Amino acid sequence: MKKISDRDLLSINTNLIYQTQREEVLNIWWKPIISKYFVTITDSSLYRTNLLVRNTISDHYKISLDGLISLNLGDYVCLRCGSISSNFQGNICLNCKTREETAYEQCLFHSPYSIYEKKCTIDNVACNLDETIEKCFSKFYLYFGRFGEIIKVGISRLTIGKLKYRRLIEQGLNEAVVVYPFNSLAGVTAAERLLIDEFGLKESITFEEKVNSMSEASLIQIENLYSINQIKELFFDKNIKQINIYPDNQLNDILPSFALIKSEKYITKIQGLIIYTRGNIGLLKQGKILTFFDISKLVGRMVERDIIW
Repeated sequence: MKKISDRDLLSINTNLIYQTQREEVLNIWWKPIISKYFVTITDSSLYRTNLLVRNTISDHYKISLDGLISLNLGDYVCLRCGSISSNFQGNICLNCKTREETAYEQCLFHSPYSIYEKKCTIDNVACNLDETIEKCFSKFYLYFGRFGEIIKVGISRLTIGKLKYRRLIEQGLNEAVVVYPFNSLAGVTAAERLLIDEFGLKESITFEEKVNSMSEASLIQIENLYSINQIKELFFDKNIKQINIYPDNQLNDILPSFALIKSEKYITKIQGLIIYTRGNIGLLKQGKILTFFDISKLVGRMVERDIIW
């Protein structure tokens, strides 16, 4: 398996595409842990979903979820201290969560800044966490994203480059309408909450909903339900951009009629041929059985080498 340098680790090099091979997997040692999943883009503009694996001596490796693979998945472990526990908040055990981090997460996901009972500014950060300055006072975009015929709303940080819409790609959306710029997390969160409360838009799409949508034909676009002009009226002072991400109905030529199709959100073994990935959804072929699995649920799992492969 190709080792990733520290420089490449900071900004995952989009040119590093590796086929998962037997000799690569056998080189993993020292209790490796899947620390994240991410998407790269090939020279032919195809997206590939990957796993970033690290071990206890801080070596980092990349596994491309494409082609032949055989991995056993062990316990969930804390990405910070390495302890095995079922008492987790995200991928960090509760023992590793600081009071400041817990307060920040409540601020971020529930009621921005009200928990501190004072206004938060770039010069006076209420949570006293220096790293939140970049998180909260960067530029952000709001998006209407479509997966099949399900439309959700979400937010992400505004960046540049080939994968500036990485958040949308990692969710496997077919298309999105992006609204930008918002100059703070508080501003974009307030706009997102308004759309959720007033218009009934979803803020997440479940694994089960995604699998069902991928098996059915999509006949609508965002424009059918929320016209670009309507969105422009809501955000008259913002830029609006419509982008296509994953084409609809890509599975039509992949799913054979004789196959037994099932889904396992929490998979324990990845053995067979990965024939398709879309964001956090993987499709594994084992003989005549095709299994959908949730790639995001692999994060925090220990990887055990399969010697017999």
